[in-house]
Amino acid sequence: MKKFFALVCALALSLSLCACYPRVPGDASWAKVTLGESSRFSKEELNAAVDCVKEALKGYEGCTMTALWYDEAKSDEEMGSPQKNSVVLFSNLKIDEGDWDNGFEAGTVQEGWKWNLVRDSEDDPWRVYNEGFC
Repeated sequence: MKKFFALVCALALSLSLCACYPRVPGDASWAKVTLGESSRFSKEELNAAVDCVKEALKGYEGCTMTALWYDEAKSDEEMGSPQKNSVVLFSNLKIDEGDWDNGFEAGTVQEGWKWNLVRDSEDDPWRVYNEGFC
């Protein structure tokens, strides 16, 4: 009986510790979004690209996007030449505290994280084809 009680207590303790650091998807809900002027993209197109990046971030565990922005000159520089169906957005990611397996040190901020997006045509949705410090 004592062994059973000890086992139940150990299990309860383990479950309560797991609840302290839940594996949560990446969060972009509080990101400050800044869309600079563009000669190629409408605000609707850029907002669709922002939505694509925010959705992609949900695949990350343990990070929060604090800023997301579009700068046409910087985007063009990253791509090498202006493209109508590709764009680069930039972000800052705060790595949350906890034992995350995302390759970053907890409590740090990754500034200038790039999101390279493409679409097949102006009528197609954006998709992330590359991201990081590439």
